[in-house]
Amino acid sequence: MKNFRISLKLLKAQTLNYFTDPTNIVLNFVITSVTMLSWIAFKPVGSDGFSSDPFVLASAIAISQIRNSQHTFTTMLVDWRDKSFFKAMAQTPVSKRMVYSCMFIFNWLINLLMFVFLFSLAMFFANQRNALAKIDLIPLIIGFILNVVLSNLMALVIVQIFKNRDIATIFALISYFGPMYLLGLGIPWNVAGQIKMLNIITYLFPHRYPLNLIQASWSGFSANMEFPNVDPNSWLGIHGFGYNGQGWWLPAIISLAWIFGFLVLFILLINRNYPMRSKTKKYQKLSSYNLHKDSIDKIKHSNTLEELNQHIQLIKIDHQQYKKQSKSIKKLKVKKSKESQKNEAV
Repeated sequence: MKNFRISLKLLKAQTLNYFTDPTNIVLNFVITSVTMLSWIAFKPVGSDGFSSDPFVLASAIAISQIRNSQHTFTTMLVDWRDKSFFKAMAQTPVSKRMVYSCMFIFNWLINLLMFVFLFSLAMFFANQRNALAKIDLIPLIIGFILNVVLSNLMALVIVQIFKNRDIATIFALISYFGPMYLLGLGIPWNVAGQIKMLNIITYLFPHRYPLNLIQASWSGFSANMEFPNVDPNSWLGIHGFGYNGQGWWLPAIISLAWIFGFLVLFILLINRNYPMRSKTKKYQKLSSYNLHKDSIDKIKHSNTLEELNQHIQLIKIDHQQYKKQSKSIKKLKVKKSKESQKNEAV
């Protein structure tokens, strides 16, 4: 129950931090929903101009995931780092695993909230309700999961690379607005994707692959990653989403490769930025390691001043006993070495 109450407090703190920031409301709820509704409501009928793609709702949901799981997650991590939140939590009995688990849980809950919000808005339009019959559900769910995991890892890497708050925020915004405008929401992909050079450049965007998987699955073309409702002689008509006629497994594998790459990079950065983590393994070989570790744990888990004083007295007793044992062991080793030397002399 104690851990449950702590988890609720951590989730409450993140909720207040999220919904009291006007940037989160404007960029996530307002801009994403207004852009989506603009393409849905004002799509030119029978026009090849700036009409929305049939998967505009899926694109809006995926972009909101990038916004929450990457940009917002980055700014929250930077904010808590600058306020020494993580250092303060390290001095309490609360485990790091619980802190980070609550952060990821909150992030996924916000993504679920945005999904419900955008989906509910789009369902007011008959053409969006009709599109539900075409969905390939399994690859769609896989695409959403890969998109969130990739975004979370990119946020963790950005925070580890850039110690300056402003620079980290700039890179988080760039990695959000790039997919926002070039991968299917700000400018529909049936327009941006027809520009050959731009289409090729976006292969360098990590988010292109889960986004394409989501978009093709929403349109019912995940089996061969074709692009719906375009001129068959156009660039998109010939190349589809750009996977040479292969199924949704290809963008899924490429997404996993990006995820693995960012995971490895994150681990390397952690070991570089916090070298004591790797040195701890060396210290574990020392005979006094467990004694000092137990002493630190007792101090961290003290809830009152009296309990702290009791732990300190116990720690002193343990250390005195350890010193006596160490001295006796040293004497025994010296005695054995002398006896062995005598035996060798004889």
